[in-house]
Amino acid sequence: LLIQALGEVVYHHNFVADEIFFSGDCDRLLGAGTAARIRDHAGWLSAVHPDDRDRVAQVFQKARARRDLFAAEYRIRRSGGDYVWVSDRGVLTFDVTGTAVAMDGVMLDVTQRRVSDERFRVIFESSTEPHLLVDETGIIDCNRATVEMLGYADRSELIRQPLSKICPEADPGDSTPFEHALD
Repeated sequence: LLIQALGEVVYHHNFVADEIFFSGDCDRLLGAGTAARIRDHAGWLSAVHPDDRDRVAQVFQKARARRDLFAAEYRIRRSGGDYVWVSDRGVLTFDVTGTAVAMDGVMLDVTQRRVSDERFRVIFESSTEPHLLVDETGIIDCNRATVEMLGYADRSELIRQPLSKICPEADPGDSTPFEHALD
C-alpha cells in the first residue's frame, strides 16, 4: 500500500527463470496489462524507447559485471503506445559463485521533471540574454549569448572554470556574486 501511495512501481527480476514481477502502481505508470507485456528481459528491453535501448542495455550489463547498482533514466512504452520517462534503480542479488541471479528495483515516473527540464533548456539556450549556471565549484553551464558577450569561441572554454575567471570580484562563498559585481 505504501508503494502504491508513493506512485512507484516495484519489480523483481529473476534472472534464472527470466521472469519479471511487478507491484505498486504499475497500471497507472505503464498501463493495464503490463505484467503480460513485460514479463522477461527481452520484453522489458523491447519496451524501452529505441533511442534509449542501447544505452540502457549497456548500463544494465555494466551493473551486472561490476556487481553494482543499476540506475538509469529512460523512456518506456506504456500499453497504449505512448512513452513515459522513468528513473529506474535496481539492486542485484548474487549467488555464492558471484553470478547475478536477480534484481529488485523501483521505477519512478519522472516525465514531468524531464518535460520541465527540456522547457528550461530551450528557454536557456534560445535566450538572447546571457545566462550562467554556477555552483560552489564554478561555472556549470552557460548559453550562447554568454559565450558571445565574453568573447569566447565555445562554451567548453567556460564550463568548469571558477566564477572568478569572468568575475574577479566574486567571492567563492557568496551565493550572489553578480549582485555585488554590478554595484
